[in-house]
Amino acid sequence: MWSSLAGGIEGHQWTLHHNSGSRLPCRIVCECGWTSTAGEHTTVLLQLKGHLEDSLQSGARLLRTQGQASAELPTTYST
Repeated sequence: MWSSLAGGIEGHQWTLHHNSGSRLPCRIVCECGWTSTAGEHTTVLLQLKGHLEDSLQSGARLLRTQGQASAELPTTYST
């Protein structure tokens, strides 16, 4: 689960959507409006990585807060 105490990137919080039984089961939606293409879990995570790296290069700031960040992405299950 996503922790409100986790660090992140300014303007970027994301949700993993999983459609069980679908040929392309996953996609990630970022609060900034960016959306990955639907695909396998590993593929959409790599797309998110690229999106966040691009955002940092474009001037987005890292947000650091106290506490420990969760290692998991926030998850929303949709059908």
